[in-house]
Amino acid sequence: MKISLITELDSFDQVKERWNSLVDNDPYSTVFQRHEFIKSWWKAFGGSSELMILVVSDKGGRIMAAAPLMLSRRYENLLPQRVVTLIGSDNWAADYSVFPFDPDFPEAARMIFDWLNIHRETWDQIVIKNVPGKALSLKGLEEYFSLWHYPVCRNRLQDAPTILFNKLEDPEKILRKKSLVRHFNYFKRNGELNFTEVSEACLIKPFMEDFFSQHIERRRAAGDKSQFLQKSQREFYYSMLTEFDGSGILKFSVVTFNDQPIAFHFGFQYKLRYYWYKPTFNPALSKHSPGEVLLRFLIQSALEKDLREFDFGAGSEKFKYRFANHIRKLDELRIIDSAIAYAAFCGRAGLRQVRSWLLGRESN
Repeated sequence: MKISLITELDSFDQVKERWNSLVDNDPYSTVFQRHEFIKSWWKAFGGSSELMILVVSDKGGRIMAAAPLMLSRRYENLLPQRVVTLIGSDNWAADYSVFPFDPDFPEAARMIFDWLNIHRETWDQIVIKNVPGKALSLKGLEEYFSLWHYPVCRNRLQDAPTILFNKLEDPEKILRKKSLVRHFNYFKRNGELNFTEVSEACLIKPFMEDFFSQHIERRRAAGDKSQFLQKSQREFYYSMLTEFDGSGILKFSVVTFNDQPIAFHFGFQYKLRYYWYKPTFNPALSKHSPGEVLLRFLIQSALEKDLREFDFGAGSEKFKYRFANHIRKLDELRIIDSAIAYAAFCGRAGLRQVRSWLLGRESN
């Protein structure tokens, strides 16, 4: 096996099929590790950062492990730092962060860890957000750098509630929850209520500006600012339309009432799992909860497709717990190659560990 460093987007495009094949077959990888998502994010937000994508391949060119990384220069605790992060996790766009790898070849993931260790003069910190607790590749990364006496900090960030349908005796009971039925019936009684789901970019694009506007109005009504006020965020979503087009993974949903859109959802369906990603609804109708009507339609659709899971994704919003029957725990993993930075990050509690860290590093 050999390891390669990709620093240009064109080179990343050349490995798209082999990359996605690895992600498809890795049980821990999610839609956020797909080439389409990574490329879309990079085009919108990469800016002055540097691509640092690592790929481990066998003699036949099959990718055995990968790390979609980037290098950014920024200040952390008032210190200038060179920070390696997983593409998509820096601004919370990716709900889950893992290194895709073939579990039958753990040595391939080890080659990525070795590369990062050997090239430690190029970075000061590795910071990965939204790490699922059971992600083997990131657990391996944590254990590897701990053995090399790097300061490793792992902190709980947030929950990721989900519905595992196979763990429910009667999955359709969710659809009969009083609040969902009440709001659904209100619209059914008072007009024509319809739900449409599409995957083709040409069918989604005509709705995008209304989708953005509705989200902006919804957040304004809540006393907040929508992410879609930023041009880069709108570009990110348009890019995903283009990149995922033809894959069937991107799912855009529209709920109409009397032929007027009252709710939208921009999500994904991948590996028998539906991803609740970006919902919005008309705030003028909030009294009748069009968001819950949308949710009922989406869960019903997932059940009709015989999906295994309806994933609410990262975030601890209260409504998710009303429906979820399983909670994933998401962490931040931080590996630091600077005693000063470690002390600044951990405060006084970390100062005692700096001396033992330095002694350990000197012995290796």
